[in-house]
Amino acid sequence: MSDMLKSFVRQELERSIREEYPHLRYPFAMYAKIVDSWNEAGHYSYVIRILDKNKREDARFPEIPKVSSEMPYKVGDIVTVVFLYGNIVPYIMGRAV
Repeated sequence: MSDMLKSFVRQELERSIREEYPHLRYPFAMYAKIVDSWNEAGHYSYVIRILDKNKREDARFPEIPKVSSEMPYKVGDIVTVVFLYGNIVPYIMGRAV
C-alpha cells in the first residue's frame, strides 16, 4: 500500500514541476555566446545562444534576441546569464572566463 502512495506522490510532484515550475528543470545560470550585437540609444542589445556546461551550443534552446545590457560585448564572447525568478528573459551577468 505504501508503494502505491509513494508512486502517486512522485507522479503528482513530477506533474506539478512540469506544469507549474518548468524552470526548475534547468539551471538558473548558464553560459551563452553573443551571436549578434548593436547599440541602441546608449545601451546594447544582443542575440545570444545558450551553451551547455562544456561551452558547446545547446540545441534545446533557440537563439534569444533582444537581450539588453549596459556593458559592451563582442560577437563571439561567452557570457554568463541568469533567468531571474523563473522568467524566460535572461540577464547578462558578465564575461565568462
